[in-house]
Amino acid sequence: MININCGKILLIAPEFFGYELEIRAELEHRGASVDFIIDRPIKSSLFIVFTKYFPKITQFFLNLYYRKKINNLKKNSYNIVLVINGQTISPNILIRLRESLVGARFILYIWDSLKNRPSIINNLKFFENVYTFDPDDAIYFKLRYLPLFFSKAYEAEPIRETCHQITFIGTAHTDRFLVLNKLKDNLPDGVTLYKYLYLRSSILYWGQKIKNISMRDSKLTDFYFTPMVKKEVLYKIFRSFAILDIEHPNQKGLTIRTLEALGAKRKLITTNNDIKNYDFYNPNNIHVIDRNDPRINIEFFMKSYEDIPSKLYKKYSIQGWVNRLLS
Repeated sequence: MININCGKILLIAPEFFGYELEIRAELEHRGASVDFIIDRPIKSSLFIVFTKYFPKITQFFLNLYYRKKINNLKKNSYNIVLVINGQTISPNILIRLRESLVGARFILYIWDSLKNRPSIINNLKFFENVYTFDPDDAIYFKLRYLPLFFSKAYEAEPIRETCHQITFIGTAHTDRFLVLNKLKDNLPDGVTLYKYLYLRSSILYWGQKIKNISMRDSKLTDFYFTPMVKKEVLYKIFRSFAILDIEHPNQKGLTIRTLEALGAKRKLITTNNDIKNYDFYNPNNIHVIDRNDPRINIEFFMKSYEDIPSKLYKKYSIQGWVNRLLS
């Protein structure tokens, strides 16, 4: 484990289901003093809509936010500036940060595809080390490839009691609603599916229903408008035989849910065919389905999960992720 005794880190990350807190806790566990700045400080649906149609105005106010934060920083007080995504940080703000924090090592980790966040491309040159969870982006932009992680909570002894054969918990983006409905219609007899499709607000739902063809047949009651708390997510995953993963069509990298299934030692059903290229892939544990015609072989439920080697398991933990990020 890489220790960071007496090190001071500035962490800039979006608030995303508590994962930013997990990263901070792991850095502090290693002896670092961590200060945190929120990337994407306003989370309302109206702000997201406003950002889409008035990006220059939005960026003006975001720049004011970051300038105020930078002015409050003690000059040259950090060893590392760790930015997660940085989707609301402009090149001008990064220039100011570098001028204020001379000597700090700037590290960027991107947990989204650059097809979805093209503005981040302009920021790459301001970092000594840039990592991405997307293998295609790593090749095309010559970045370091680093998959996501599972947190320590998933390393607990798995609970053997099963409430559902399959569990899906995730945000209702792109074609997820449609894939889930198709899968539900194709499930083998006796196989149950629990789903928790989350949207930020009912306003966002009506916008998606109009513009997203795959959600035209949806009802308001098909969705939840409050994110499931981490403790409940953990409870659901540990009481499921298999976890369902439906990756974004524009992404090739592994979702956080994929790694959490690995950490909890649960079987995985996924639409991401690229998972076959990973060192932990085991067809007994992982069933790849076609998102256009999702079907699951009943034999997949007949065999128990097979443990992977301890070295591989630790590699994808948050401890292994931080080791590789800071090495």
